[in-house]
Amino acid sequence: MARLNRWPVAFVFVIVSALTLAGCGRDGLGEARQACGFAQQGIALIEKSQQPGIAPVEADHLLRQARSAFIRGVGHAARATSANGRWNSLMTTLQLSRHGSVTHVVPTLTRQCKSILSDSYLY
Repeated sequence: MARLNRWPVAFVFVIVSALTLAGCGRDGLGEARQACGFAQQGIALIEKSQQPGIAPVEADHLLRQARSAFIRGVGHAARATSANGRWNSLMTTLQLSRHGSVTHVVPTLTRQCKSILSDSYLY
């Protein structure tokens, strides 16, 4: 049987690994943007809960769904923070939604995610 030379295999492995890692990173921006997607879902639910004519039971249900959306975003924000500490404020804001009223984090999340989701975001 013919033996494979290990150098070409190792070289290809290193190149593929480097390209994969280069495509994933962008300094955690992709994960931060995913976290903001969940934040936007939560903000939309909060806004819906505050519309006139919404029954208190329905408003409470919408606020619980908003909190759940924020909590789902925490994992993405944590991964972004692991890639770069500058995302720590986003993660902290999402985590604060677990304590007290979820409506308190809306202004901060709105500003943070507006910046993060913009095409001109500098990181």
